Amino acid sequence: MSVGGQSVSLDPEKDVLININAQGAAVPSARFMGGREQDLATGGPYPEATQTALAEALNKGIMLTPAFVPETGPYRGCTSRWVGLEPRIGSAERGVAVAFYLALVTRRCLELVGHRGKIIVEGPFARNRVYLQMLSVATRCNVVPMVSATGTSQGAALLVKGSVNSQNAAGASSVPQKPETDRWAEYAGQWAGICC
Repeated sequence: MSVGGQSVSLDPEKDVLININAQGAAVPSARFMGGREQDLATGGPYPEATQTALAEALNKGIMLTPAFVPETGPYRGCTSRWVGLEPRIGSAERGVAVAFYLALVTRRCLELVGHRGKIIVEGPFARNRVYLQMLSVATRCNVVPMVSATGTSQGAALLVKGSVNSQNAAGASSVPQKPETDRWAEYAGQWAGICC
């Protein structure tokens, strides 16, 4: 399948498949159980990320590799493991490492479908600043979080209205500021290099 002039190989073993958009056109799609993986990997609630927690994960290379739910997603069949010291359940450091993990799996899904351009995030991940920042750094794309809790109905309303421009969509929040350090990009590269 061709997406924006780029050939995309659809691999059902990586959960890459075809869906139909609201206009009836075929679009490549990739999926993974992000919400379930977050719940399982974090093990419960954790505090907001601090600069100390971010530095801890980045400088010590604390990483979670795929796949926490190995039955689905682009890393199907892989066994998840911690690289570096596994952060304590309930810690901000664990929340940071899991957010990084989810953003980097998302990046892989987007690569598999030939994504280019702006990324719109809705649902609970739209409120996860660390996830949004890592996704932006790793993809080198602008990321627009939607603050509305009703993304599906909002999308339907935009289709009826005749406009699907995300710039004027109600509920779009400001794009999270990208981190100033290249350490985030280095971390993303290291993570990709150790995945199965």
